Amino acid sequence: MYSSKPTFTRFFAAFAAVGILASLVFSLIPSNAHAAVSSLTFTAGTAPTNPNLNYMTWSPDLNLFVAVSQNGTTSNEVMTSPDGITWTNRDVPAANRWHQIVWSHELGLFVAVANSGTNRVMTSTDGITWIAATSTPPANNWLAVTWSPALGLFAAVSELTGLGRSVMTSPDGNNWTTRTGSAITAANDWEDIKWSSSLGLFVAVSTTSGTGNDIMTSPDGINWTSRTITDGAWDNLIWSPDLGIFVVYGFNNTSVVTSTDGINWTTHTNAIDSHNWQPGDWSPELGVFVAVANTGSSSNEYMISPDGITWTITVIPGTPGGNYKTAYSPAL
Repeated sequence: MYSSKPTFTRFFAAFAAVGILASLVFSLIPSNAHAAVSSLTFTAGTAPTNPNLNYMTWSPDLNLFVAVSQNGTTSNEVMTSPDGITWTNRDVPAANRWHQIVWSHELGLFVAVANSGTNRVMTSTDGITWIAATSTPPANNWLAVTWSPALGLFAAVSELTGLGRSVMTSPDGNNWTTRTGSAITAANDWEDIKWSSSLGLFVAVSTTSGTGNDIMTSPDGINWTSRTITDGAWDNLIWSPDLGIFVVYGFNNTSVVTSTDGINWTTHTNAIDSHNWQPGDWSPELGVFVAVANTGSSSNEYMISPDGITWTITVIPGTPGGNYKTAYSPAL
């Protein structure tokens, strides 16, 4: 199932301590490249100057990590790195609270969304030069964005604060259309969204517990359907195309919820410790999910799983913690 080609691979995570931010490269040489690994070793990188990197992604076309910040200036709210170790500040059109970023291979385009500011979408073809979306999107608090290659469509979700819960879609990252519906406007703060190519389905998760409909799905980004799931503050979503499974976990929640179709969900109780787990990633080469924690005594921990159900939690040695996101590169 897993490729034997890579012999050296890396995850990248950003972590904050005493008001500064540093980078960490999770480096690993698997003893058996055909087997899912159970732990990672770590190599420290140089400290970025941004005070609060929030999310990052990897472009395989550009061989570039790009991270966005929710607390910086126009001169350091984006940082780029070819290796996760050496980072460069990039200017942006507005000092918004940039919350998430995605790369479209088909368009050769990064799109980032924000939960503050006047124009809450910006784009870049190289991760270096950024421009505001040519048409100003609605001023919702946009928290997540994803790309569907099959539909040629970006989709973004927002939380209740501001103009309220919403979905917006765009074919080019510049022109956005707001979508409405009862599933979208349910009592949920939509926190994350992913696309599954094999299922032909968008899936979004919510942080609002107690509603029973904290998941919604859409085949086109326009028409959305609520799905039943165990109540919980679900704010992180990973899709593994190799395993054909969605994995959902949340803030201070010991359960993990999984689904092979995005419609029917299974709750796995006491699967993880109750930490502030952040957005994670799937590595097809290593055959593992990885996520990090960012607050409290668990802020220097990561968790790893070969199937999204059974997790191993480990302390990252020699770090003050405050991790926010893992992003995987098979090329490094």
